[in-house]
Amino acid sequence: MEKIPAKIRIHTRQTLEDGTTHTFTSSHSGFLYQKQTALYLIYQEQGQDESDRIQTTWKLETAQASLIRQGATELRAFFKKGAGDSTTLVTPHGHLPVQFETFRLEQNLSPEGGQLRIGYIMDMAGSVSRMEVEMHVNTDI
Repeated sequence: MEKIPAKIRIHTRQTLEDGTTHTFTSSHSGFLYQKQTALYLIYQEQGQDESDRIQTTWKLETAQASLIRQGATELRAFFKKGAGDSTTLVTPHGHLPVQFETFRLEQNLSPEGGQLRIGYIMDMAGSVSRMEVEMHVNTDI
C-alpha cells in the first residue's frame, strides 16, 4: 500500500432552496492509495478557526463512495447514485442530523490521479441544498 502524494482541487456549487447559488474552490495536498479493490484519497482541510484541522478520507469503490471527516467536525457519509444516507454532523456546537440523496456519482480515478464528481441533495437539520462537487486529483507533482 504505497501512499502516492497528490494535489487535490475541489470545486463545489451549492444551490439553496431559494435558488441562491454559492461556489467554493479549495486546494489541498494529500495522498492517494489503493487497498484491495478500493482507492483512498486522504487530505487535510482547515476548519473555521486557523487551528481547526479536519482529516478527510474518501473511500472510492466501483459504484459508491464513503466520506469520513475527523477533527474539528466529524461526519461519516455514504454516496451511491439513486441511494440515500442518514447521518450526523458532529460539531463543537452540537450534533446536526444530515440526510443525503445522491443523484450523481462519476469517477475516473486511479493511482495516477483523475477526477470524481458527486451530486447530491443535502438536508441538514431542515435546510435543503443541492450540492455538486468536482474533485481533480493530480499525482504528477
